[in-house]
Amino acid sequence: MSDQNRASSAQPVTLAPALDHRRIRMAMDRAALSDPQSAGKRFLADVGAMLVERLEFIRIEPDRILDLGDRSGTVHHLLRQRFPDAKILSSSPTSGTACGLARLDTPNGAALRLGADATRLPFPDHSFSLILSNMALHWTSPLPTVLREMRRLLTDDGLLLFTTIGDGTLAELRDVCDQVDRERSGSARPRILTGYDLHQLGDLLQAESFAVPVVDREQIRPLWSSLQALLETLKEAGSLSTYRPTDRGLSGPGLLRRMDQLYRERHGTPEGDLPSTVEILFGHAWNNDPLPSSPLPNI
Repeated sequence: MSDQNRASSAQPVTLAPALDHRRIRMAMDRAALSDPQSAGKRFLADVGAMLVERLEFIRIEPDRILDLGDRSGTVHHLLRQRFPDAKILSSSPTSGTACGLARLDTPNGAALRLGADATRLPFPDHSFSLILSNMALHWTSPLPTVLREMRRLLTDDGLLLFTTIGDGTLAELRDVCDQVDRERSGSARPRILTGYDLHQLGDLLQAESFAVPVVDREQIRPLWSSLQALLETLKEAGSLSTYRPTDRGLSGPGLLRRMDQLYRERHGTPEGDLPSTVEILFGHAWNNDPLPSSPLPNI
């Protein structure tokens, strides 16, 4: 499934509830220790490869690249293959690198990674001619601040290229969690990370003065043998525990059995599998900063 949006006019947008960044860092730290061949890690690598492939259709020869939110090293490796002469720096919000620079294991050896907050990246203006972010923007907030920061870092002819999740992602799991919440307390609570509407994201890019923002969408529906298998894959990708907790959460064998039962009743296939929608938004936009360019600082 494919769809595309060219933002024509910025509209007011409603953003998701506040994220718990401490819980996100803990989840990503745990995910960093998971098997590189796990389903969660393979998914991130596959989407990253699809993102880098899009550079084949864009005329750009960047000399400085920021790989923002890298978690596997795959994107860094592919960028190194495509732009062997470029300086590439990877930045991740995980607490394991928050104290400074660290080594990132990649398929072709070690690379430099910086632990930094995406809302306050420690680089001078106009430091990069390409910023690429794979499946990371939905972990940052507030998103307008992050987009503003990335535009600050781009050269006046620089490019932002990214993937993030759409608002249809994990719709089945969200439905099940909402129903269990209603059974327990009479009302649903935000538990599953909310992605972005395609048009909303285009409007956000335009509101932050990016030029010619383009966002398109791909949707897949992998099948799982059980709810536990789905949750394990999300854990491997660092994709759990996102919002600030408002209660004791949905845990315990009894609740998990009830969730599995509901999932099968509402969304299961005749063969007994559990489908899970994943909506991937691909976007790119150019910086149209009118300020004259200056020599790039050493980083």
